[in-house]
Amino acid sequence: IWQCQIRRLQRGILKFSNAEKAEQCRLVVEAERLLDELLGQADLDGDSLCQLVRRCASWLHAPVFKALAGVDEASPSDEQQDPTNLQCRIRQLLIRALNHLDLSDQPTFEAVEAALRYMTMFVQ
Repeated sequence: IWQCQIRRLQRGILKFSNAEKAEQCRLVVEAERLLDELLGQADLDGDSLCQLVRRCASWLHAPVFKALAGVDEASPSDEQQDPTNLQCRIRQLLIRALNHLDLSDQPTFEAVEAALRYMTMFVQ
């Protein structure tokens, strides 16, 4: 299972990084919609939520810090396509999804373990 998760994570990283900005935006919007749909269900589908966490974790990049001085205001359409904004939206999506998972449950933890290990690389 572990090796399979790592391969899927690597494929997701490549797919997202090779996608055009418009496609990346579409993928994030689709994931946000799916998360809203999953969280709106009476019975939470933990498997689908784990799958969404794994997919979205592969879209993360290391944080990029911009200097605030001298930054021009961006138009709303630029803001939607801005990779930094997409990364913020992906992080928010992951936080929302992870808040609904019981990571103390061994099968749940194992289902997202590769994604969690990948995400911890960014905070070390």
